[in-house]
Amino acid sequence: MEENSRLNYLQSRPRHPRDEAARFIETRIAPASEATPVYHERLNGFVLLDKAEKPSSSNIGCSAEMWKEADKDIQELLRMTEELRKKLTKEKATGNVTTLAKEDLRNCTWEEVMGEVEATSTLWRTSTIKSTKTMQYIDKVGQNSEAFQSWLELLPAGDYGSSIAGVFKVVIGAAGRYTKIEETVFKALSDIPEAMESARRYVQIYDENQDRSLEKKTFDLFRTILRALIQIMKFFTDSKTRGFIIYTAFVLLSLVPSVLTYIVVSYPGKVFQTLLQQNTYKTDLMDSIEDVKKYTARVLEEAHRCHQERSRNHERISLQTNQNSEKHLQHQEATIRILSDMHRVFKESLVLKHKTAAASRIPSQPLPTQPSEITASRVLEAIRYDPKVVAKDIQATIQRGLALDEQPKAVAASLVTHPRFDAYFGPAAGSGVGQPASSALLVNGRMDPTTSEGVSPLGLVVAEVTRVSTGRPGAYVVSYFCDRHRPGFCGPSTEEANPVTAMVASFIGQLLMQIKEQQQELDFTFLKEEDWPRLRRGRLNTLCVVFLALVTQLPPGSVLLCMIDGASQYETVALSTSMEALTRRLVRLVGNSQRGDEEQEQRPVYKLLVTCQTRARGISQYFDQGGDHDGGGILNLDGDIEATDSSTRRIASLRNVG
Repeated sequence: MEENSRLNYLQSRPRHPRDEAARFIETRIAPASEATPVYHERLNGFVLLDKAEKPSSSNIGCSAEMWKEADKDIQELLRMTEELRKKLTKEKATGNVTTLAKEDLRNCTWEEVMGEVEATSTLWRTSTIKSTKTMQYIDKVGQNSEAFQSWLELLPAGDYGSSIAGVFKVVIGAAGRYTKIEETVFKALSDIPEAMESARRYVQIYDENQDRSLEKKTFDLFRTILRALIQIMKFFTDSKTRGFIIYTAFVLLSLVPSVLTYIVVSYPGKVFQTLLQQNTYKTDLMDSIEDVKKYTARVLEEAHRCHQERSRNHERISLQTNQNSEKHLQHQEATIRILSDMHRVFKESLVLKHKTAAASRIPSQPLPTQPSEITASRVLEAIRYDPKVVAKDIQATIQRGLALDEQPKAVAASLVTHPRFDAYFGPAAGSGVGQPASSALLVNGRMDPTTSEGVSPLGLVVAEVTRVSTGRPGAYVVSYFCDRHRPGFCGPSTEEANPVTAMVASFIGQLLMQIKEQQQELDFTFLKEEDWPRLRRGRLNTLCVVFLALVTQLPPGSVLLCMIDGASQYETVALSTSMEALTRRLVRLVGNSQRGDEEQEQRPVYKLLVTCQTRARGISQYFDQGGDHDGGGILNLDGDIEATDSSTRRIASLRNVG
């Protein structure tokens, strides 16, 4: 009885385990236990049959109900496909093109579709009546089939994938029989696999992790594809008897014009009704294909979000494991030290008493004091600032950015030419045009990191702005490139190794060097003696206090441009708290600079620019979500913008910024 229940469960679940080891254990080996377990995909392990069958323990029940919502569309598509199959069976073929038997419709695979593509291609090469464009569209189905086939294999078992494959096979087979089918039909058919090919990364992520939200987006995409295929089938089932009236009429026009005139005069309503129906079909079909592309873009974005979340979870687990191991090691070391101290105290207890009594009779001496003059050089030494690192970062970022392909550079160019980017910088300081306003701008590139080989094209913009703005009168520029200082996988274990504190230290060093070049006097009395050890250790709070204190001492009317490229690199489990704390302080500085319009001319102008190749997560909460006054707020770029040859020239226009 138990074995029968296990067999029923194995046959009824959506798909077999994708892991070969799991399939081997499940089918060939019986693990030692009272009951034979089964592999549970969502739990990624073997569980007892009772636990696997409980829908409340996971989202399996909800998932099955969701996919059942598409049954009506599937049945409608199968009905229309069967209707076309019957028409193809009754009519004589123009060549040896295979058709699906009734019982094969629910078992069609994508391999059979590729066989039909090859057969139709062979037939058309020997045919005297053929459409070059139609054959090109059919060839595109084969060229873009890999990602689409992988996606079909990820759908639940049953009619979900086979119904789609059946439509492709029957429609491509019909191309060998009907020579006057609208080319729009085959173009729409080829656009579906092509859209999935552009989302190949999503297919890989969905194969590795079928997150609940990602599965919902996949289901929405599936239903959109079903509806597009239903629109395609209407050209065969509905317009078979009506659509070709138009073609017949134009043939008669070339042969006997008077006959066509008679038809139009005698049956004007039917002729124009047919024209209107054909146009309606085309419009509906094109709209459905646009929906497929739109939902494909949505599911790709959701896949990237799920992948980032999964990486953070793995990182969190790894960090927790390392922390537990470190705590255990520290506990052992502490135990050894305690035992050693107890032994030493026991042996030297008498000597310690005599030394304590002698020390009590010695008058206390005042502690040595630090020199009263605190210099910028001492601060630079404490934070271990190296100006060569900043110069190398800028040079390397520009070189790597200019070596990118045109598509990533097109994203950078779209930022340079964006109206919000121009509004963010405003008029130049001291130009007589007007005083720029303080503002904070977060730029989300929304790019797939794999397309730019890990190099952010937005970093090229930040590096160019830094290069052309540094050294201008009244301008102070500090920038940091997170991609050049990536954290370790498990994050830093000490304050000195924290990349966020290293960023603030770099800001302090860059600003101090520029202030020294302009021979400006600074007041360091805000630093107490107890702050120096914290400054040397890289305490984030102390570094932020120093940086903000320096900013407030900038001359009236000056402009400070602070730029962070690749901020999402530091939104890890180990660094997110520090990164959000720093962002909160920097954005707050902008808010403080914006208050008091009457005294605005007496305040330095503070500009904060933060860029992310993908999309910022936690730090985005500190930016104005809906405001774009003075160019501030959040700017979301189109990461899939089309490449152009003018991208490099548009980026070069940055030398006119500020």
